[in-house]
Amino acid sequence: MLATDQEKKLIMKRILVLLLFAAFITATQIPVHAVQTDEPPITIQYLGISSFLITAPDGTQILTDPFSGAPYPFPDGIEADVVTVSHRHPDHSNVRAVEGDPIEIRDLEPQEVGMVEITGYHTEHGGSYSGDVNMYVFQSGDVKIVHPGAPD
Repeated sequence: MLATDQEKKLIMKRILVLLLFAAFITATQIPVHAVQTDEPPITIQYLGISSFLITAPDGTQILTDPFSGAPYPFPDGIEADVVTVSHRHPDHSNVRAVEGDPIEIRDLEPQEVGMVEITGYHTEHGGSYSGDVNMYVFQSGDVKIVHPGAPD
């Protein structure tokens, strides 16, 4: 049985809540180990709204949804190799705030940066902003991280 659009939105909201909860309870950094290994772990740092800084074992840094217009400013000094933008709303697309010269990803074409494969998927945003949203899957080795964008 296929899930309805409403069920899909609910599932995506639950994924985001779980990601946010995990980020808060671990003092903003989550080491992720898929298996016992000598490689450094993948880390996930929560920055605010739906923005996370993901660092792969090879040092590749991916920033999701850099924000503006929040009750707090986007942190200074954030540098990334890649920035993904789920949609063009200001609280998800403040790429100018990111230091360095990151690759900006706003589409669904699969890409590989360092040891991370990035694949985008189309979904829709509900709530006060209706429209297209991209969610992204980041895979490094056996570890997959899903960033649902803004599923509310």
